Amino acid sequence: MKKWITKTEEARIVDAYSIRKGDIKPHDKLAHTYVYQPAAKAGSLALIRIEQEPHQIDGTTGRIIVRHSDATGKTVAVDAWAKDRDGVFQWVCRNPAGMPLSDKGVMEDYERQMAEMQEQYQKLKNTRVTKPAGRKPHPEKLEEQTKKVQALIGQGKKEREIIEELGISRATYYRAKRRLK
Repeated sequence: MKKWITKTEEARIVDAYSIRKGDIKPHDKLAHTYVYQPAAKAGSLALIRIEQEPHQIDGTTGRIIVRHSDATGKTVAVDAWAKDRDGVFQWVCRNPAGMPLSDKGVMEDYERQMAEMQEQYQKLKNTRVTKPAGRKPHPEKLEEQTKKVQALIGQGKKEREIIEELGISRATYYRAKRRLK
């Protein structure tokens, strides 16, 4: 019978949950079970248990289930890992405790949702958002300002004089001047 998980694969999964090197240690008595050290030092016992999915006991390579337990031993979350096309275990989804994980339809739905979310994330990540800052100016105010700038230019006043007289910025002066053309 084929082994359901190798030591290397198990170490890779455990490393994925590790924040610092050495913070997750193997449990003394239970196989495929690990203790989260920072929680153990605080007086609680947080366990990570790696199991083979129940309907994959026939020896085929299926999903790996990782159960997270709190200090009371109650399962708080269940993660599913599956092999990708290259045969490497990848995290698939997290299930809140109490929700049936063996329900294949539910899992496929979660996987589909995760794939859609990853696709949306990639689109957003590759999209450049260029929206002008501030609010749009009122068209009547722009028209009024442009007429004032035009009148002062017609009187032969210089840029600096127009800016000071109207109390506008240099950029606003040039925007109004550009609208004249």
